[in-house]
Amino acid sequence: IEAFEINIDITDNDIQKEMTDELLNDIGQGALGYPLIEDEIDDVYFWDTYSETYNKQAIIDYCNCVKDLISQIKAIIYSSHENDIKANYFKEYVEYYNKLYTKFAAIKQYNKLLEKCNQKKDLITKDNDDNLEKITNYQKEIENIKSTRSSIKKLTKRRD
Repeated sequence: IEAFEINIDITDNDIQKEMTDELLNDIGQGALGYPLIEDEIDDVYFWDTYSETYNKQAIIDYCNCVKDLISQIKAIIYSSHENDIKANYFKEYVEYYNKLYTKFAAIKQYNKLLEKCNQKKDLITKDNDDNLEKITNYQKEIENIKSTRSSIKKLTKRRD
């Protein structure tokens, strides 16, 4: 087992067990030396401090786990970003089609109003045409009356 210098927070139970075994071997006591130092080893404060001795493979494995977690978090963030882009696209899509529908509904309403106006215009035009025909007939009658009156005046003058 190689020893490397590094500052690391020792909280993993496997690492604590391995360090305990290493410590016992280092003092030459093996498993028999444990009762001599058990109060020190089992103290929570002891394991919350930083250590400068560790098993290289245990730390590499730990670092690989951390790297895997970081990769997963990156994937989640990337996926979240992609989902955010999609959500914004669909939000804009919905807004656009809501505006389009609103405009379409307004045009449809204006077309109905225009149709009603055209119907009223047709009725007014028909009434105007009827009234114009009546006026033309009245004018003809007035001309006839004037002509008849003129003829009566001429006849009356001749008779006198």
